[in-house]
Amino acid sequence: MYYDQSNTHKMILRYIIKQINKLAGKEQSREFLMSSEKSIPIDAAIKRAKIKW
Repeated sequence: MYYDQSNTHKMILRYIIKQINKLAGKEQSREFLMSSEKSIPIDAAIKRAKIKW
């Protein structure tokens, strides 16, 4: 019986690349959301919000 390994390898590589892209996207989102530039701790943000309201 003939088994096409090249097709299986392509499928595995596609899956790995997809997973890497997914992780990279999550990491970029995390870096963007957790950027220390012009950010304040959540406690300080809550205090500011309470004062304004």
